[in-house]
Amino acid sequence: EKFAPACSGLVIHLGTDRVYEQLAHHNFFYSKNQSKHFDSVFQQGKLPEDPTIYLVAPTRTDPSKAPEGHDNIKILPHIPPINPENPHTHEEYMALKERVIESIARAQAELLSRRDQAQGIWDFHAALGSYPDSTIASPHLFERIAVPNLCTA
Repeated sequence: EKFAPACSGLVIHLGTDRVYEQLAHHNFFYSKNQSKHFDSVFQQGKLPEDPTIYLVAPTRTDPSKAPEGHDNIKILPHIPPINPENPHTHEEYMALKERVIESIARAQAELLSRRDQAQGIWDFHAALGSYPDSTIASPHLFERIAVPNLCTA
């Protein structure tokens, strides 16, 4: 039996001009409406309006990952697997990036200000020569374990 591809992830890299002490190494920010989020990602194949976000702050466990007084943050919103027949546009991904940053900023006051020094998005296709089916896990797993406001990883 072949399973449908799992959700994928847009990787947003941020180099910040300060340390955000309120972040742990692993952080989750959940959509206000998980059912709508999962339907958008897994059923409709759309980029979510209110994404569930996994954020990694590796400097919590290895301060050498950023210059002193700065953070190195990786943000991975859950997105649908890439459909080669109907791929999302660069503009759609940039709009999602803005929604992600706004969502985190709402969740953590002043977490990701516009004063960040560097931003980038890792392009799987450019780096690997192809798109992976998925970067996270099978959709049936996320649908079973997702509990709003609770980290299950």
